Amino acid sequence: MRMTPKQIEQWAKTRQMGRTRFIWLRGVCGWGLTVGIAWAVVMAAVQGWDRLPILLALAVVGFPIGGYFFGVFTWRACEKRYEEATRDDDWDV
Repeated sequence: MRMTPKQIEQWAKTRQMGRTRFIWLRGVCGWGLTVGIAWAVVMAAVQGWDRLPILLALAVVGFPIGGYFFGVFTWRACEKRYEEATRDDDWDV
């Protein structure tokens, strides 16, 4: 799928933060912690609120690890699309 000019501009700004910062902010914190805490709360609601502390402990360790890989995958996918889009001489970014 080809990037739109707006997407190219947004990714050009995003990539200025660098790969490591992107992975930590978007992958580990943005996805890993957010999804992990939401998962722990939902599971505690289903299994009983007394389990919340152990579920949170598992979530804040496990999900950020997954978030790291999510961030790496997202960075690589966006970089590939950006490189393909800017390889053409049609874009001035």
